[in-house]
Amino acid sequence: MSRRFPRAGTASAVLALVAATGTGLAAAAPLLPAAASLGSGIAVVAACTSSGTASWTDTAGSVTAVSISGLPAGCEGAQLSLTLLSGTTDLGHGGPATVSGGTATVSGLSAAPAAAGVTRVQVLVVGP
Repeated sequence: MSRRFPRAGTASAVLALVAATGTGLAAAAPLLPAAASLGSGIAVVAACTSSGTASWTDTAGSVTAVSISGLPAGCEGAQLSLTLLSGTTDLGHGGPATVSGGTATVSGLSAAPAAAGVTRVQVLVVGP
């Protein structure tokens, strides 16, 4: 078995190239944003309500709008979205609508489900 070694001139040229490139890479600094501080925390957020009354507009047996009433003053100005359900199946959803005077009405639902099929209304209130 025979091995071939590069000539001395080639080896010194390769070492010179590696040395020059290595110095350039070693001198490079990463450009990362510097953060002054980082933190986290937990805050308890009070619910504006845990109750309300749902009623809907029935047009030829289909739900076309839903009103949630009986909302307390703490919900005033909040955004209300809702989902009409049959068990856990989403029949239609809509919102947000602004709570005003203790009521929010959501129209323009994603679907107009049969009123008889709606078994519950899931409500999400965000804000004020």
